[in-house]
Amino acid sequence: MNENIANENCIDLLMQSKQLVHTSYEVTAIQNRIFYYCLLTAQKEKNGELSCEVKLDEIRKLIPNKNQRTLANIKKTIQILKQTSLEFEKNENGDTIECDYNLIAGSEYNVNKEIFKIKLSERLYRHLIDYTVYAPLSLEILTKFKSFYSQRLYELLRLWSRTDKVIVKRFKVNQIRFILGVENKYPEYKNFKQRVLNQAIKEINQFGNMSVEIEEIKSGRKVDEIQFTILDHEKKVYFKNEKYTKDISKEKVIELHPKEFNTVTTSSKKKTSDDFYIPNKKLFTAKTLVDFKNDFNEYDFKDSVYKKLLQESILIALEKDDEEKIKVKSYNYFKKVLEAKIDELNINKVNQSYKKTKFHNFDETFMKYDDDEFEEIIQKSQAAKYKNK
Repeated sequence: MNENIANENCIDLLMQSKQLVHTSYEVTAIQNRIFYYCLLTAQKEKNGELSCEVKLDEIRKLIPNKNQRTLANIKKTIQILKQTSLEFEKNENGDTIECDYNLIAGSEYNVNKEIFKIKLSERLYRHLIDYTVYAPLSLEILTKFKSFYSQRLYELLRLWSRTDKVIVKRFKVNQIRFILGVENKYPEYKNFKQRVLNQAIKEINQFGNMSVEIEEIKSGRKVDEIQFTILDHEKKVYFKNEKYTKDISKEKVIELHPKEFNTVTTSSKKKTSDDFYIPNKKLFTAKTLVDFKNDFNEYDFKDSVYKKLLQESILIALEKDDEEKIKVKSYNYFKKVLEAKIDELNINKVNQSYKKTKFHNFDETFMKYDDDEFEEIIQKSQAAKYKNK
């Protein structure tokens, strides 16, 4: 995202209501960026007139290709938004009502001031202003996605995620298709997975400050549900003294479970404490982070000794498999290394002697480093390894 868009006086955070997340439409990623920006501006202005004013220069900043920043092209994009259906269902007096609105109701362009006045439908505007359950969306992150499907899937996952906590959720495949606007595209699941789902997850893992893994849940031979394991590093609370603080900080409303979705929890052999401290979280995938919590939650990794053992074990495992993260295939090796180090530490405490293991020389090499130096070693190692990939 262009750095000129974000500044101290501009809250580039869209509070996307649950109702708007659960709609269906399909446009390009660039067109959706402009739609997001219109929604953000309307939410900030909150003028009660079902409209907002958007400067031509601000829209241009959302378009990476200079050749597409012409007034004619931007007018065409706004026209497409006006013609694109926004579909959703609602229940009214026991009846299911299928709703079909447009993304925007209309527009006016002030030639002299170079400002668009974007008109919104009353129903969309009400959801935008009077939200209770919402997904906080950073425009800076949304503009990094090159795929519309990544943008929309990210919205859905942000509705459920927690900062630095692993959340596991299941969604019906047809629900995901609806939200991504591909109910009638890629009818074969393998094509949908390859062209839509995998590409969206890849981008979210790359740009979304979030780690996502999926597991397919089958009914017979057919994939009926997708289980998402989500580890979100993005904040839920962005501001301390802004007018949106009260709404953003209502974590409990995001914990509400819409009836149309099934909720599952992560099973574990041990009870995982919420205050279980894990340094280097980003060096785990979402799945292996869950496994790590389950296997080692009895240890306090705030303690400098245990933290150092953990950092050593991470580096050994990463170097062995030449990976940037502890993935499922390397987790068991990492686990054995860390267990061996902890066992060795316990023996040393009892015998006051150093027991030789296959990791002995590595221990001696790294005992001279402090926590910050370990962190720098890991970061430099990973940066050097993946800078050309």
